[in-house]
Amino acid sequence: MGTHQNQTQAKGIHPPARWLWADSTARLAETDVVQFDVDYGSVGLQLSDNTLWRATDTAPTWVQVGGSGVASNEHVVTSAAGDTDLAAVALSRNTSGTPAPGLGVREEFTIDSDSNPDVQAGDIGFVWVSEAEPTQQALFFAHVYYGSDRIPVMVINAEGVTPDTLANIIANLGAGAVHIGAVSDATLSALGQQSFVLAGDGTNKTDAARAGTLGGGNNQAAGNDSIAMGFGALASYDQAFAQAGGYFAARGDCNTNRVPIKASTPNNTPAVLRLCAIPANTHFGFSLNVVARRVTGTTQGAYYKRRGSGYTGASLGTITLTSIVTEGTDVEDDAAWDLTVTVDGGDNSLHVVGTGAAADTVYWGGMLEIWWVSG
Repeated sequence: MGTHQNQTQAKGIHPPARWLWADSTARLAETDVVQFDVDYGSVGLQLSDNTLWRATDTAPTWVQVGGSGVASNEHVVTSAAGDTDLAAVALSRNTSGTPAPGLGVREEFTIDSDSNPDVQAGDIGFVWVSEAEPTQQALFFAHVYYGSDRIPVMVINAEGVTPDTLANIIANLGAGAVHIGAVSDATLSALGQQSFVLAGDGTNKTDAARAGTLGGGNNQAAGNDSIAMGFGALASYDQAFAQAGGYFAARGDCNTNRVPIKASTPNNTPAVLRLCAIPANTHFGFSLNVVARRVTGTTQGAYYKRRGSGYTGASLGTITLTSIVTEGTDVEDDAAWDLTVTVDGGDNSLHVVGTGAAADTVYWGGMLEIWWVSG
């Protein structure tokens, strides 16, 4: 007697799936459904995304009973020589077929030859879009070369972006950068090396290294290692944290920057611990807290607190301090130490200046907070 494993379809054994469909269009057009299929739970395989479907009546009405919704056509797409529109190459493969709403297609592609110096042969990427709404969501991941290192760049859930725009965004991403959320155009994204844009309305940008924006809209992190959040914030300085609740005419014209101070002085020559350029046509206020510690010779320390205000005109050389106040009493183990705030018209900047020990190293640390209104 023959065993089940030796039987073939030609000898009457049934395949696992009662129906095979190329895609959801073919499935929805299926007419070969009888009551037997409904009563005994016959299933069909939709090849476009490897999903299993069961008929619940002879109309027929279909219910998904298995499969992840990841497409079976995860094939390799090789770009042509000189082709820099890699995402568009992959995305163009995703608009054929019509799987059920909410399902997606993932495409994998490799690069043979490309004129983009940031992309080298053998780099790999993935694009995943909803074929029901191909311009609404996309996932891109690729390795690019930055110097001698392979660093990933990523865009996730680029809502409302077309394939061509997405390709331009990817081309402009900084090495190792991540963009998660809405995107409006290629100039508003994570442009700096290892920078990020997280959520927001698609109008945020980072154009400095390791900088980032958080939510909101029209925020810009323009300083290295800076963060901008709220709406219309401009993180102008390295390591700054900027926040805004809106703007009048342009991003950053009603703005707050919190700027950390870290510096050292080798002797008692006054030295600039931190400088911050102020925009033109701006009135500003500031608050400053600084601690200092002598790290060679006799251990000594100090604490300073200042606040003040000023304004700039339309051109360089027009910055003026209108007030500077010492809050409380300076705490100094050595009365020869000092902390002052000055301005420099060369770049319309605010300077925090420290004077330390005569022949020993002093470490300085603190926070400068600047508020301004421009217009």
